Amino acid sequence: MSDLLLEIYGEELPSYSQVLIENQLSNLFNEFFKESAIKFGYIKTFSTSRRVLILIQSVSKFTSEKPKELRGPQTDADKRAINGFLKS
Repeated sequence: MSDLLLEIYGEELPSYSQVLIENQLSNLFNEFFKESAIKFGYIKTFSTSRRVLILIQSVSKFTSEKPKELRGPQTDADKRAINGFLKS
């Protein structure tokens, strides 16, 4: 398990935007990790007038992917169908 710290430096951020940016970053990373099946502890965000930080603790080094089963054409099918499946 590792920690991830991302710091984004930018121009002067208005105070009302800081909370909005923190919430959006937290939601985006949360959704990305869940879709990618990456386990993590928790997400914290911080911001100043020139920086936005996101700290994600206990990020798993491995994903827990589910195997995918692809069904193709029968072995005695037309060669074009088999080649089309293999290209995809």
